[in-house]
Amino acid sequence: MNQRRNNDKKRMNKMDAKQKMMAISIVAVVMMCACFGAISAKTGTVCKGGGDFEIIQDAIDMASTGNILYGYEITCPNIFDVIENEAHNEAVNGTPFSPPLYALMGTYCPPDNDCLTYQEYQRIDVIEPWNNNYVDENNWWMQQRPRGGANVVPITLYRCNATNETWEGLRYDVNLFNWSSANLTPEDIPTGAQYHAGFKVGHENGSGGWPELANFRGNGYVRITDYPPACYGGSFRPLAHNMFFDDEDFPILTKVYSNVISTNKATSVFKVESEDFTGVLSADMQFYPPSDGVKIEVVSKYYSRKNLSISTENVSIIALNSMLWLDENDTPETPNDEAHDSDTVMIHYSNGTWVTHQFDNPTSELSIITLGRVESGDKIYIAQQDRDPSHYEKYRPESPYAFRSSYSINILYTNRPDLVVKIYEDKTNDEWADNILVATELTNNLTQGEEIHIEYILEAYYGPGVKITSIDGNRTFINIGWEATDPEGLPINITIEFGDGTDDGWIPIVENTSNDGLYRWNTTDITPGHYYLKISAINSKGDIGWDIADTIINHISGFDTGNGTYPSIFGIHNGKIIPSHNIFVSKMYTYPCGGTGGLSKYVKFWNETWDGVEACWTGYQGDWHNITFNESFTLKEGITYYYTIRTGSYPQIHHNKTLNIQNGMITCTEFVDTNGKKYDDWIPAIRLE
Repeated sequence: MNQRRNNDKKRMNKMDAKQKMMAISIVAVVMMCACFGAISAKTGTVCKGGGDFEIIQDAIDMASTGNILYGYEITCPNIFDVIENEAHNEAVNGTPFSPPLYALMGTYCPPDNDCLTYQEYQRIDVIEPWNNNYVDENNWWMQQRPRGGANVVPITLYRCNATNETWEGLRYDVNLFNWSSANLTPEDIPTGAQYHAGFKVGHENGSGGWPELANFRGNGYVRITDYPPACYGGSFRPLAHNMFFDDEDFPILTKVYSNVISTNKATSVFKVESEDFTGVLSADMQFYPPSDGVKIEVVSKYYSRKNLSISTENVSIIALNSMLWLDENDTPETPNDEAHDSDTVMIHYSNGTWVTHQFDNPTSELSIITLGRVESGDKIYIAQQDRDPSHYEKYRPESPYAFRSSYSINILYTNRPDLVVKIYEDKTNDEWADNILVATELTNNLTQGEEIHIEYILEAYYGPGVKITSIDGNRTFINIGWEATDPEGLPINITIEFGDGTDDGWIPIVENTSNDGLYRWNTTDITPGHYYLKISAINSKGDIGWDIADTIINHISGFDTGNGTYPSIFGIHNGKIIPSHNIFVSKMYTYPCGGTGGLSKYVKFWNETWDGVEACWTGYQGDWHNITFNESFTLKEGITYYYTIRTGSYPQIHHNKTLNIQNGMITCTEFVDTNGKKYDDWIPAIRLE
C-alpha cells in the first residue's frame, strides 16, 4: 500500500501546475483485506433493460452530465476497434498524453492529526453492509467507486443503452455513497470530487449471495478473486513501464465501456494511456459459481508513442503486484508470524516443463530474477501454497492471508517472441508494501507506433494449500512428503500423480489417500524415465489445491558402471563420482569375476560440505553382493563426491583413469591392492541404486 501511495505521488509530481489542484483526500480508515461477503438484493430496485449494462444503483442522475464526456455515437459492440484505431493514430502521430484533471476533495483528520489518505475500497461489506447494491436479472451487479486515496485517477464510465445502440456516460452521485466508514457525510465532499475512480463487479455465488469478485481502478490496477471464502491476493497491471525506477510511467485506465452479455459473461473495454503508450484492452468477465471460479479473458493492443530502448527501460505487458514480508524461513522458531499474499510463482511451458521460484523478502537491495522466456501456450501461476491459518496469527490477525486467491495467466496469443518472466523482490519491513512484482517483459526495443498484442486468460482460483516437502528414495521405493491444510478446517483427501508435466500426462500413484504427510511409492514396475510429481488436495466441498515438485525424478537405473574385466585383485579404491542427474541411493552392488566371491566389504561417500554416509558388508547371507545403507541418500546432479571402497575376493575392474557413463563420470585417484602396489587406473565395477 505504501508502494501504491508513493506511485500516486510520483504520478502527481509529473502534472503541471494547472493540473495540480490541491489533490489527496486525508482520512483514516480500518485497514483490512477486501474479502467481501454476500450482498442482498433490494426488492423493487432491480434495474431492467434486457442485455444492457445494469449499474446496480437505479437512482443515478442520468440527466446531469457534470464532467462526463459523452462518447462515440456508434453501435455498442464496435467500441474495441474504434479505440484501437484512435490509439494507433495517436502513437503514429506522436500525440502527447493529456492526463485526467485532479479535483479538490475535502479532508478529515482524526483527533491525533495523523491525516491519512482515504481508502474506502478496503471496507468490508460484511461488516458495513452496502445500502445501494442491487442485482439485475442476469445475476450481476456493478457499482461505481468514488475517488479515494490510492485511487485518485478519474475514469469515465459508459454503459450500452437499453436499445443496444449507443454508449451513455454515467455521472457519480455523491448521495448514493455510504460514507459512514470514514466518519464523513456527503456535505464534507466538494462537488469537484464527485467523480468515478473505478468500478466494482459482483456476481451471484450459487446460494443466494452476490460477492464482489472484480475491481477495476482508474490508476491502472485490476483486482480479482475467486468466490468466498477466497479474497483478493494481488493487483494486476495490464501494462507497466520502468517498474521500480523513479521515472516510472503509469499507464492508467481513462475510459471504460461495459455491457452485460449473459448470466455468466460481461464485457468491459478500456482505453489505456500513459506518456509513452496508448492502447485498448477488453476484459470478458466469466463468472461460474462456485466450482469453475472467476476468469477474465483479455485482449489487449498497445502502441508505443516513441522509440524505447529496452537496455535502459523495462516494459511489462502483464504484471502482478504482491507482498511477502515474512515466511516460514525468516523465523523458523516462530511458526505463527508469517505475512504474505502469495509465496510461489511457477511457469508451465506447453511442452510440459515446469519452472518454480519461491518468493523472498531480500535482506537489502532490490533483487531481479529472470525466470524464463514465455510464448503463446505457456501458463504462469502466482500461488499462495501455505494456507495454514495458524501460520498467520501473530501479525494483523484480521488479515486472512490463508484465504488469499491464487492466480494463473494462460497466454493464448502474443505477437511478441521476446517475452521473459522477471521477478522483482524489494525489501519491505511491513505488510503494507507491495514488494513483489511478477512481470512479463519485452527484451527487444520498440519503435514509435509499434504494436504490442497479447491475449490471455486471467483466472483466480482457491483451494487447500499444498507443499511438497521431500522426495527421497531409490530405484525400488521413493518416499514422498508433503504438507496440506484447508483454511476452513475441512477434511482433505490426497491424490499423488507422476508424469511428463503436460496436463494430460499425469498417471495416478494413489488416489484419495489420507492426509498424513507421507507416502512410500513402490517404483519397481515404473518404466524408467524422467518424471514430475504432483500432489493434489481435495477438501469435502470439492475445492482443489495442488503442487508440482520443482525437481524432476530421474527414475533410471541409478549409477551403473556396467561389467568390468580382468585382471582383478582386492584392495582399497579411492576416487570421485560426478552424477549427471540426481541419484537416489540405498545400496551398492559389486560385479564379481566369474566363479569368485567378488564383493565390497566397506564403502563411504562424502564431499567438502557433507560428512557423508558409510556402510559395511554383513557376510555371505541373503543378497550378499550388495551393501545396504542404513538410510537412503541422494547424490545430486553435477556435484563432485568422493568414495572409498574396500573390496574382497575378485571384483570386476574397469582399467581406466576416468569412465564416462550414461549417468555421470567416475574417476580413480588411487587404488592400493592387498600387496601394497598402487595404481591410478583401477575403477571397481559397481551399481548404485
